[in-house]
Amino acid sequence: MGTGASKEKSPAKLAIALWKILENSIYNNVSLSLAQNCLRDGADITMPNKQGAYMTPFIVQKKKLNQQAGKQYEAGMCQAFIQLLVKRASELLVKALDQGGSVMTEIQFLASTLEADCYQGETYGVLGLLGYVLRQNSSVARLEIVQFLIESDERNKLALGKRDQTTCIELAETVNKEQHVIDYLQQQLNMLLNKMPFQRDIPTEEIHQWILNGANTEWVDENGDTVLCKAVDANKFELCQTLLAANANTKFQNKQHKTPIDIAQSQPSINAELVNILKNQAVNNELKSAIMDHTPVDVMREILSRRADIKAITNANQDTFLHLLLLNKNATPDLLRTFVNEYHADIHAMNLNGHRSIETLIVSDYDDQSMESLADELFKLKQFTTDSFYNERLKLNLLAFADQQNKANSKDLI
Repeated sequence: MGTGASKEKSPAKLAIALWKILENSIYNNVSLSLAQNCLRDGADITMPNKQGAYMTPFIVQKKKLNQQAGKQYEAGMCQAFIQLLVKRASELLVKALDQGGSVMTEIQFLASTLEADCYQGETYGVLGLLGYVLRQNSSVARLEIVQFLIESDERNKLALGKRDQTTCIELAETVNKEQHVIDYLQQQLNMLLNKMPFQRDIPTEEIHQWILNGANTEWVDENGDTVLCKAVDANKFELCQTLLAANANTKFQNKQHKTPIDIAQSQPSINAELVNILKNQAVNNELKSAIMDHTPVDVMREILSRRADIKAITNANQDTFLHLLLLNKNATPDLLRTFVNEYHADIHAMNLNGHRSIETLIVSDYDDQSMESLADELFKLKQFTTDSFYNERLKLNLLAFADQQNKANSKDLI
């Protein structure tokens, strides 16, 4: 079949020609090239053969039989044809969505039977096809379409927690502006935070992003539990730290009238350190407020003496109390010594940006005199060694970091 000849044929005739290839001669590269020509020229991949079979499931079955027979080459050729057909089905899916998905049965057929990709991240970025749809007008981004995409592909659900300059919910709020779509997306994001960490291993950094992008830690599931209740019950220490840093409510009572602390204390297997963190959360919140409000040093010392957890994560950026102290520009050499030497704050703890206390100091815009005295105090600490001049995560030494941040005074000090 030549290229010119195929262009003269209708989509139906091209589909018949494609079916002949699929049924009789798929095990060579010439046939693959001919199939590509048919698809390029508009072969109708939605047309069944005489037995009522559709192209993609037909080849999927052939691949399965070849694998069972140990015919790896033949199975590989089947996979090549599957990729061609799925790509075409995915293109047709986008066209159907662009038309407002007026015929949902067509969209469902393309996705479920012809295995069209409902995410298409390689084409549309981390927000996927859901983000693409939400950038269109409300006639395209109908609730029915949005629901279908999220329910059809888990990657679209995960995309709710991602950011590509904007988020799916922000797109819905600024472009779509349909409140029922916005409410649905918010509910799905809340459910993502409440359920997904217990269904698979999710990196804490990703969960941080979900919260930063609007997931509600206080959303209650059908069993009456917040994500913190479930995290404590599952003894997920890092997840609990993340949620507490986002100010998840430790006093919430579930349907059994149990708070997260009650849940922790009722199970001997729960990490003892987690129990202490939950108990100390009120004191931690007090210390956080004291730092944010530039409370006098003696008040902070008193709070610290009540067993505030100096190493606790304080926010979704994973800042420790030492980070927070430096960022709020109320650190003094004396308070720095108190935090580190008396209460064992970790100067090497990193926040989400990969900043330790020294990098945090560099970016915090202290005046020259304060910068010099605080940097000098940090350099004197036993924890600060020659290795501390290099940040392994950022792959930068302190001079390079200060230069990157355009902090000339810090470069001079270093």
